[in-house]
Amino acid sequence: MMVISFKEDNAVKQIISKKVIATMRNYAKNVYTNIKIYAKIDDKEVVGEGVIVLTAMNIQVIRKALLKYSGFKDEEEWINTAKKIYKKDKPPKYILLIKIKDLRISEAKQEIEEINEQSYEIL
Repeated sequence: MMVISFKEDNAVKQIISKKVIATMRNYAKNVYTNIKIYAKIDDKEVVGEGVIVLTAMNIQVIRKALLKYSGFKDEEEWINTAKKIYKKDKPPKYILLIKIKDLRISEAKQEIEEINEQSYEIL
């Protein structure tokens, strides 16, 4: 199963609160492709599963229609963030709309390991 990771807080907050995300990517994926989702926010890991419900060319009319699912306040912020992530002068070619089916939020591994070490000290 393909893994899609998210690095921007805006996108991760959108995933957590709305259970749907529009994301710019340099690749197209077939509709109904199941994916795994991975992200980190505020020292928490967000892991889940989703399904791609739309793959579209990254053009203005599509961006406008899907902006509300991106987690960004406007098109410019969304485009500039994608260009920064991909280190390119142009935004990615495609937009994927992903419906989140399952989501788990847990403390970052380092904190869990520290808790486990403390537990052994108690024993």
